[in-house]
Amino acid sequence: FSVGGVSVAEPIADALDAPLEILLVDALHAPGHPDLAVGAVAEVDRPHRLVDSVLAAQLGLDERELGTLVSHHRWRFRHDRNRVHALRSLAPLRGRMVVLADDATAPLPCLQLAARVVRGARPRRVVLALPAATGPALDRLGREVDEIVHALSIADHPTPGRLYGDHVLWSRIEIGHRIDRSHDRAAR
Repeated sequence: FSVGGVSVAEPIADALDAPLEILLVDALHAPGHPDLAVGAVAEVDRPHRLVDSVLAAQLGLDERELGTLVSHHRWRFRHDRNRVHALRSLAPLRGRMVVLADDATAPLPCLQLAARVVRGARPRRVVLALPAATGPALDRLGREVDEIVHALSIADHPTPGRLYGDHVLWSRIEIGHRIDRSHDRAAR
């Protein structure tokens, strides 16, 4: 999901001897509220979006304003695809077990949308792997996936990502190389 999520996903893919894929999901931040995600967007084969309609209404965002936010993010996805050749359609997921992994720094709507996009590909099972998660997030995400695996439950911390000290963030080019190596290994 997030760029930092690749550092969580890679060792999981290595341990399972499975190919590493990336699903780019971007938060729709409310205008004037850069830390508040009113939804999320993804583009895999076709555009996907998730909007918290209650929050959007509370903020006075109408469909036109949401459309503008989505258009901006679609441009960013095309730009990112041009920078990372690995951002392509996901491998076929039908009937397979899929492990979604993230560093838990992405807003909750991003994780929910990623799970829905993957679920739409009809995998046999969807497991979400996170280093840490809050109780409310686990409740909401538990409705989207078959299982959640996490190392740490955080009762009173709203953003688990703030617990990280030294966290690896690779460039999009490095991510592309890591995905290619993963696919080469899986093809052997």
